[in-house]
Formats: sequence, C-alpha cells, structure tokens
Amino acid sequence: MIKEILNKFYILGNKQNYKLDEINYVAIGDSFSAGHNSKFGFCSNGNLKDNEITGLSYPSFFANYLQKYSSCNLKSFDNLSFPLSNINFWIALAEHDKHKLTNYQNIIDFTQTSDWNVTNPFNNFFSSYFNNWNIAKNDFKIVNKKISEANLITITLGLNDLIEKFPYFKINSLKDKNVDYEQIINDIIVDLDKIFLDIKNNYIKLIKTIKSLSSKSYIILIPYVKPFIKINKAFSEIFYIYNEKLNFSLYDYTFEKFSQLEREVANATQINYINTYDVYYWNENNNFLAENIFSMNPTEKGYKKIAMDLFVKLFLDKEEFNYQIHSKNFYNKYLFDYNENYWKNGLDSFVSPFA
Repeated sequence: MIKEILNKFYILGNKQNYKLDEINYVAIGDSFSAGHNSKFGFCSNGNLKDNEITGLSYPSFFANYLQKYSSCNLKSFDNLSFPLSNINFWIALAEHDKHKLTNYQNIIDFTQTSDWNVTNPFNNFFSSYFNNWNIAKNDFKIVNKKISEANLITITLGLNDLIEKFPYFKINSLKDKNVDYEQIINDIIVDLDKIFLDIKNNYIKLIKTIKSLSSKSYIILIPYVKPFIKINKAFSEIFYIYNEKLNFSLYDYTFEKFSQLEREVANATQINYINTYDVYYWNENNNFLAENIFSMNPTEKGYKKIAMDLFVKLFLDKEEFNYQIHSKNFYNKYLFDYNENYWKNGLDSFVSPFA
C-alpha cells in the first residue's frame, strides 16, 4: 500500500499586501458553491441587488457578513457557480471561448432547465445574467466581465471532475471474493493518482486564467465538505477493505487525497487557501447541517457554518490568536481538544485583506 501524508498545509509565499476598500465579490464553482440545497433540491446562488443579498449559498452568507461589518464596503456580489460544472467548463467560461463552451451544452441545458422550473424558489436567477442563453450571441460573456471586475473571488471546484473519471469498474470488481484485494486497491490508487494529476493541472490552468483577467484580485480556494456527510460512516464502511494485509477505506482515502490536492493547487498558484471544513463539528451536527441522506450537499445551515468560519478566519488577528492560545482561560472558553487543530492549522496558508 502507498503511504502518504494527506494533511499537509502550505505556507503562502506570496505575502502581497491586499487591502480591499470597495469589494466586488464573485463566487465561482459547482453545485456546492452554488448552494444546492438538500431540502428543496435546487441551487440558491444569490447576488447583491438594490442593497439586498439573496441566496442561501455559502458565498451569500459570507457576502451578508461582509455587508454588515462596518469596515467593509461591499459594492457588488455575484455567485455565478454552475451546478454540475467541471474545471474545463469554467476555463471556457472565463476565457469566453465560444467554441469550447459548445462542448458543455449539457451543463448549460441542465442549468437552464432548473432555472426555469416553476417550483424552484430561486428560478430565473441565471436568466437574469444570460438573457437568451445563446453562446453564439455572447450571452455568457458576462462571466468573463464579472471576473475581470472582481477583486475578491472564492472558488470551489473539481469534485465533478473526480466523479466523471472515477475508476468505477475496478471498484466494482472488489465485490468478487476471489480477487487479490491488495493488487486491485493499488491499481485503483494508481488510477486515482493520474486522475488527481489531471484535475490539478486543469485547476492550475483555470486559476492562471482568472489571474490574467483580474491580476489584483484576492482569490480564496474554499474546500468541500465531505460528500454525503449525513451517511459518512456508512460510506466509509461500504468502501472499507479489510483482510490480513489491508485496513483501508477507499472513500476516506479519496476525499483526503482530494483535500490535499486543493491545498497543493493553492500553493502552486500562490492563492489563499482557507480551511472551512470543521470535521468534528460536521460529524457531530450533521442532523441539521445536512438533512437529506441522499444528497451530496448540505442545507443552508451547513453553508452558513462554512461562511461563518470563513469570515472569522479572515478577520482573525493571527498574532493575538497565537499568543492567547497558550492561555488556559482562552483555550477553555474558545477551543477544545477536538477542534484546536482546525483553528490552528493552515493560518499561514492565507493572508487577510481585512485583519
């Protein structure tokens, strides 16, 4: 078996002194960033219009905190995340490459159908941006324009790329009791390494594209919460392999490997990485953070938790925190043994434009 360190955080080398006086915030990503809600089955993206913030996504809650905080001046907010989207789709969107976009008509059609659904509480959100949904008539150029104008960007992507390329056939062969489990697992890990490398390279290309459009923007890579968190234990056991040689959960390994990839992408492109996945808290409180056991995504309460932690970490005085953490009174009041590492680890993976 391959032994790896999958919990490494990187120190951000680019200590550029960001200062956001007027904030133009754009969120990009897939269903997770779009706030797909496991209670009503649609995305809840959100934007800022007439000084009011709509949506139930983590970017919406985060924008709401920014708007309410007296030292912030939120001028615009657009959550342009597309459900089911992958990294190459976003490269085509960011570049406004109409030829490449036609290769992803299925993603556009799915989003349009959902957007026009009368039972969708956020229907016509995307239509307010894309008019007639016509690639040839430049209806999607607004994404390129919004990214170019942004100085604050959050991004969560890549999980759909993994799902599309996952080695399902080899995993299915593990059902057979007469196979060499260790060999198959090693073969799967080799396949996953190739998949992760492809995702990483595409992710880096996307971020470089975004930087070329908005060179002075403050970009944050936000990680996923573990999919199907409500039945996390069941999934871990379903994909758990045990015999005299193996003691291994493929589900846990794949997610940990993907989480490490996210940190590596942020490090390679020198953008900010902020860990907003408080593992212990989510495991203990998944009954209200994610209410539908068959959905990959959480509810608005889960997205609010992500936004709250993102806001707190960005406005945290790191020096004061690192000093106070040694105080017993501070530790007992704000931290616990089970979440100390969540707040301590990764503080050097980002600089704040606010604190």
